[in-house]
Amino acid sequence: MAREARAEASELTPYRPEAGATPGRGLLAGGDPHEILRRLHAGDPLSVRSRAENHARKNALVLDSDRLYVRSLARVAHDAAAGRVREPLSPWLDDCVAISARELLREDLAATRPEATAAPVIDGMHTLLAYALKIEPLEAPYVAAIFNQLHVEQRAPLYAVLIERRTMTDVAAARGITVGQVRAHVTAGLNALATARPPEEQAGWSELL
Repeated sequence: MAREARAEASELTPYRPEAGATPGRGLLAGGDPHEILRRLHAGDPLSVRSRAENHARKNALVLDSDRLYVRSLARVAHDAAAGRVREPLSPWLDDCVAISARELLREDLAATRPEATAAPVIDGMHTLLAYALKIEPLEAPYVAAIFNQLHVEQRAPLYAVLIERRTMTDVAAARGITVGQVRAHVTAGLNALATARPPEEQAGWSELL
């Protein structure tokens, strides 16, 4: 990808900030993707890490924020070198993070399929999910792949209870729904996640409620 990025950048006009541009935009101007990446990583002046963390949390994704940060940073640098920066800058940066998240989720899902040639990577979020569900870490990527495919209305309460360790009462108050509705979402979500496990091991998750 790095070789392709250098070739593409040499053929396109790099981003040039307008006169009077807000601080930080000049970091995207000039240089190849590697040079821009070095600027963006040093101190994270464009807050790509916090954008990655917020995206994963707000979308209730079992997705490691460090992985998302690294992928997002690479995308920002690649697109800046290729002259594909859009203004205003902040929404464009958020779009880069969102695209990077979708890429990682597709890759994570592909890694859990029978035809995958390599075992899924186990990261910090997988370890956290394994602890919450009392399963082996090696199982977590397969369960996470199902988790991240749930509809966000079902995924968000489940994320709040399992990952953020919040009570159903707290989740109900924050979302403006009843505790019964939260319980229903969580129960349905756990039932969906259980399909990643052998049938004889699925019943135990009801004890988590």
